[in-house]
Amino acid sequence: MSVVRGLTRRRLTGISKNSSALSSGGGASSSLYVADLETGQLEQVTDDGGWDISPSWSPDGNRLVFQSDRVLEDGDVHVVDLRSGELSYRGEGRTPVWSSIDRDDDGM
Repeated sequence: MSVVRGLTRRRLTGISKNSSALSSGGGASSSLYVADLETGQLEQVTDDGGWDISPSWSPDGNRLVFQSDRVLEDGDVHVVDLRSGELSYRGEGRTPVWSSIDRDDDGM
C-alpha cells in the first residue's frame, strides 16, 4: 500500500499547467514525485531507498527543498533542481519551507 504525504500545489512559472509535488512510499522508504494535475502523469524526482518527505517549491518553480534521512537519521535538508536533476545537501533540519527572502541567490 502506498501512502501519500506532503502534497503541495504550485503553478509553475513559464509552464501552462498545474503541478503538485508529493511524497509517496511505504515501509522503510519514500520518494518525491511531481504530478501534472491536468494529465495525471507522475514524474519521480528522487529514489535513494530512504525517506524523502515534505517537499516545498522554490519561488521560481524549478526546484524543490525537502527533508530526508540521506545524511542524518534525525533529518537533513536537500534541494533538487527539477530541470537538471542535480541534488544538493543543505544541512540539518526538518520540514523545510522555501523562503521568499533571497538569502544567497536561491532563497535558502
